[in-house]
Amino acid sequence: NTVTGPLHWHLLAKVRAMDNQVYTILCSPARAAEGLVDEFGDPVYRAYGHSLIVNPKGDVLVEAGENEEILNCELDGDVINAVRQAIPIGFQRRFDVYEQVKLKEEKEK
Repeated sequence: NTVTGPLHWHLLAKVRAMDNQVYTILCSPARAAEGLVDEFGDPVYRAYGHSLIVNPKGDVLVEAGENEEILNCELDGDVINAVRQAIPIGFQRRFDVYEQVKLKEEKEK
């Protein structure tokens, strides 16, 4: 919405892209005009808009405004591979530790 959107829409998109090392696409409805009401007289939800596409490095590649818009962007798989080689988080997983944590949690119940 127009309250929380400006505060963390871009930040969350970038972090999700970098954490997961993938392209991230956030889609938002276009923003309704101010003062519109629905059939019950309630104010219409005002979306933030600003759909966007972020690459695995956290760069915003393309962003819509608050009105209706179609985004077009070419995604390069080589960027994913480069990021995953530079920051190999997939190889740093510790499945041996996960089992120990699970057992500890079960004992504490």
